Amino acid sequence: MATQNPEASLNQRRRSQILDAAAQVFAQQGFHQTTIRQVAKAAGIADGTIYLYFASKHELLLGILERLNDREQREIDFTQALDSRPSGFIASYFEERVGRLMEQMTDLQAALPAVLSDVSLRERYFREIFGPTFELANPVVQLWIDQGILRPAQAELLTRSLASSILGLVLLRMLGDEVAINQWPELARTTINLVLYGILQEPPHE
Repeated sequence: MATQNPEASLNQRRRSQILDAAAQVFAQQGFHQTTIRQVAKAAGIADGTIYLYFASKHELLLGILERLNDREQREIDFTQALDSRPSGFIASYFEERVGRLMEQMTDLQAALPAVLSDVSLRERYFREIFGPTFELANPVVQLWIDQGILRPAQAELLTRSLASSILGLVLLRMLGDEVAINQWPELARTTINLVLYGILQEPPHE
């Protein structure tokens, strides 16, 4: 088994330390109200150390967004999808993404307000992070459509439907919806079933 270079491992830990601090401060104070000095203080490091890893506050926010998206894992997921049963893959992917985002609630609270209110950030996020993830998923979904496993539809629409269902669930929880909080497992399963059996070519009969 290959071992990670000690310097690379240290850099990764320091990068995560900075992102953790930035997410915490952004979530508490807001992105635009936060300074690099405040992030450095929360991380317990000198101001200049942050610039060794991130060129600006905007790059810090994009780092948080990249961590939320976890594109490397998405590449693994959609490669494995080709050897998986589509219904099983979609259900497990949905559960994994919802669960992962719930674990990253501070990152979401830090990033979403800034992305939604800043046009340039929003465009860059979609261009560099979100859009490429759709490009990974679209060919897999198109293959399943061509094989008659999924309903005839545009692959781009199906991938976005799944993404919006995942984000919608998490946003409900973030907004404090009591049903989402108190019946979270049941809500997640219900949404998975609606998404899955709404796009399968032949829904199962009960």
